[in-house]
Amino acid sequence: AMRFSLQGTEILDDVLGTVKRADYDQECCLAGIEFINRDFLLDKLSDGELDLLSDRLSNFYETVEDVLKKYIYYDRVTSREQ
Repeated sequence: AMRFSLQGTEILDDVLGTVKRADYDQECCLAGIEFINRDFLLDKLSDGELDLLSDRLSNFYETVEDVLKKYIYYDRVTSREQ
């Protein structure tokens, strides 16, 4: 599960992903992430492991879509008020 900050204004919490590769140097670690959903984990984890996962875990694309909908709604409402 990962957390992202979008330009310091929006936080995406509990996003599911799998690290596909990691490159290290002296200053940082760069990771290649494959964003996944719960269905991807059905073949990878046991039922007991799946039960341990938080209900809050989300798909990256759905989370970004929710953020975009919020901003589009805000933009439409504020443009009507002007």
